[in-house]
Amino acid sequence: MNRYPGIRPFRQDERPLFFGRNADTERLLRLVRNEQTVVLYGKSGYGKSSLLNAGLYPRLSEEGRYQFWEVRFGPYKKGESALPADAVCNVTYPSGSDLKQGFPRKVFGQNLWQSLKSRQAAEGNTRFILFFDQFEELFTYPPEQVLAFRQQLAEALYSATPEAAIQAFEQSKNLPLETEDLLYAPFELKVVFSIRADRMSLLKQLEDYLPNLLRHSFLLEALDEKQAGEAVLLPAALPQFGEQDTDLSIPIFSGLTNLEQPGVGFDTPPFSYAPETLAAIFRELRDDSGRIETSALQIVCKHVEDNIVAKRYTAVAGTDLTTFSRQGSGSNLEAPKISISPADLGDLKAVFRAFYDNTIAALDPAEQPAARRLVEDVLIKDGIRLPFAEQALLTEPGVTPALLEKLERASLLRVELDEQRRKIYEVGHDTLVAPIEEAAKARREIEAKAAELENLRQEAERQKGEKKKIEVARRRNVLVGMSALALLLFAFWKNYEASQALKLASDKTMAAFIAELKVAQKDNLATLARMETDSAQARADRKAEEAQLAAEATLKAMVQLGYSTEQVVEGMAQNAKKQIYELQYGEALGTLEAASKLKRPSFTYTLCALELAYFYNEAGQDGACREALSLLGQESVGVTSSQPDTKVRQRVRDYIHRRDQLWFGVLERRYYPRMIALKGGTFDMATPSDDDSTYYRATVSDFKLAETETTFFQFALFCTATKRPLKPHRPSWGFYGDHAAAQVSWYDACLYANWLSKQINLDTVYTMTEREEADNDSWSETYTVSINEKAKGFRLPTEAEWQFAAGGGEYGIAHGMTEWAGTSSEDSLRYFANIQGEEDRFEYTSPTGHYKPNALGLHDMSGNVWEWCWDWDGGYPKKPETDWYQPEAGSNRVDRGGSWGRGARDARAAYRYSNTPGYRYDSYGFRLASSPQ
Repeated sequence: MNRYPGIRPFRQDERPLFFGRNADTERLLRLVRNEQTVVLYGKSGYGKSSLLNAGLYPRLSEEGRYQFWEVRFGPYKKGESALPADAVCNVTYPSGSDLKQGFPRKVFGQNLWQSLKSRQAAEGNTRFILFFDQFEELFTYPPEQVLAFRQQLAEALYSATPEAAIQAFEQSKNLPLETEDLLYAPFELKVVFSIRADRMSLLKQLEDYLPNLLRHSFLLEALDEKQAGEAVLLPAALPQFGEQDTDLSIPIFSGLTNLEQPGVGFDTPPFSYAPETLAAIFRELRDDSGRIETSALQIVCKHVEDNIVAKRYTAVAGTDLTTFSRQGSGSNLEAPKISISPADLGDLKAVFRAFYDNTIAALDPAEQPAARRLVEDVLIKDGIRLPFAEQALLTEPGVTPALLEKLERASLLRVELDEQRRKIYEVGHDTLVAPIEEAAKARREIEAKAAELENLRQEAERQKGEKKKIEVARRRNVLVGMSALALLLFAFWKNYEASQALKLASDKTMAAFIAELKVAQKDNLATLARMETDSAQARADRKAEEAQLAAEATLKAMVQLGYSTEQVVEGMAQNAKKQIYELQYGEALGTLEAASKLKRPSFTYTLCALELAYFYNEAGQDGACREALSLLGQESVGVTSSQPDTKVRQRVRDYIHRRDQLWFGVLERRYYPRMIALKGGTFDMATPSDDDSTYYRATVSDFKLAETETTFFQFALFCTATKRPLKPHRPSWGFYGDHAAAQVSWYDACLYANWLSKQINLDTVYTMTEREEADNDSWSETYTVSINEKAKGFRLPTEAEWQFAAGGGEYGIAHGMTEWAGTSSEDSLRYFANIQGEEDRFEYTSPTGHYKPNALGLHDMSGNVWEWCWDWDGGYPKKPETDWYQPEAGSNRVDRGGSWGRGARDARAAYRYSNTPGYRYDSYGFRLASSPQ
């Protein structure tokens, strides 16, 4: 057997291995002896179940005063889980008591009092203890079942003889007289509830029937270093086969009774830890309070036993670990003396990496990808454990409550409750962060290679298709050329005949004849053009048909490969989610339509369909919106064609809100900017000089500014609603919805601001007059723009507003945080800005909000993309003006903040840059401002 159980709780038969909790066992035992109800609570991974199994239960068994049972309900599963009250009765009820004793269930009913009374009658026991381990799971059951449980428990605890039992006895004619004596004979019941600390508030639901429940509680804390030392050293020192060869004079072994238990056979000989090894383990594992979590300690100890001691033992004894058997003192073999040094232990990151990999491998194969992405991509960012609410995690692809529960039980995740009583999950221990990041890096490299191979395959297919098109076109051109040549020869011949026949005709008659030929030729060319158009339409129809066939073929292939219907739908839903993220909304709609034929919508499928309905509804695309709603089994949501567009839009919004209120909130934040109200002030604004050596005293009034730069999600909604093509705004790396919109000109930003104002019924700020035919791929100036300063709609910030906000407003000025947005230390700039020259930066735009905000809560004011401002790049006024708008004309518009392709110098809050307002580039974006409503 093993000396350390590892991550699972200790069992009762492992009492000889359970060290470090003697004092806790004694304290809890004393509390249970003296009180009727006791609550044992502590954080997940601290060892509550082990304390009961290997500490309390063996002591109670030795004393023999109480008969006790452990009850675990397990998480509620509709149609599968037994009623909590029935589960307790089934554990405590003695078999055969209906026939032999006087408390049959058909008379007294099935309840806890009847079960314990039957146990008392059958066996003569009068002292009982019920242990409810992992008691928090009771509250996953329906409220009526929890009510029935607490009623029965209170009756058994506090009613010597329930009134219902007395009435049942009096109405029965067949019970023996002895039953009446037993009916009033008292018994003693104690109850111990073991529950996680973050779920203690749930016990308040029992206070109506168990009013003193929380009066007597026992907090189990993490191990201090003395306890941890016992938990590490003593199991390792136990003799392999029960021989008493351990030196009990060593202080840490004094008073040890566990070593007196003979007959334990371990797979490894005794070993020890060098003091510096133990110190290294504690240094790595201790928390801020100096304590050590049991689960993390057991991971390390189990690794030492299985991967260091066992291998060294094998090297001495050969491949058979039973070579050192119970041969007594006459054996010539001497067990190797093994001491674990820091060099043996190595880097603890490798230990936890193995634990992490093994934990993921123990999951169902279908759960493993979702688990890895959840832990590696969501819960850890830049070496930091991030806490997330349960509801937010459940929006991640493939993440379910069951998966979170598994990861929590394995101690990979831990959970707490926040002030709103929401479950907050995070990675279980800081020591897991580095190994998990290594695993994430390896996974991403594999995925990148797979993606590269897939891109190569697709490119090969594309080139093959292009080659085929070229070949078809070449053949068609040859055919057309031959036909044209034949027609030309025929025309020459006919022309020759005509010339012979018309030799005597006048010049005027000949000219009229030639004109008729030209008209005929024009008619022929028009016919050929119509034929070409018909051919193009036919090709488009074939392409649509091929796409449909391809989707159906994909479904069929996945089923043939053994994927379940649920896996097929989830796989296609994940693809649709990726398409939405890359702004391929039409493709995502088609993908979900193909998946809908299987009629097994997954959680991801539903969220994607709701997002498509939201997107097309907000964009005013009624047809596509109805298609998306049909994927949810709801085509009209009560909308009629006679209703105004505003009512149609609101009906769809109400429907999405009813379906998933949390997801609706996510979509609102995804597709519309969050504006932060900022208090104005006066500050020294740097002039355009390169060294910022001169200043202009500027004053800005209160205003609002978007928390983040406008994203591609938001800009795509605008383009779709206004039927503008997205293609001119596509960066070289492609579209990512949560990244800052790039390839956006100053004019584009103004158009977006006006559209958004109209979208939420605000007055537009800009009047835009198109000066010439707009060319979406051109950088030329196409608009004359004037501003209504009194309008409350959306607009670009003035240069003064931008610099004031980037510097943190008056708070940033007071605290010297104005050089960059969020900091005046270039060393810490990498936490605030995506700029060139910083390690771990993005090689292009980053998701908005990825980096820390400045003092006003604004993200990416330094770095990521240049942000357009309203102003021309002219000079400053000679005297200060409040809310001064720059000169009425100029050649370039101001942009601020630097970008992902520029360094720290350009990211300074005072640095100024400019460009022509029609200019588009993959480092140019914007954020919106507005005046207070």
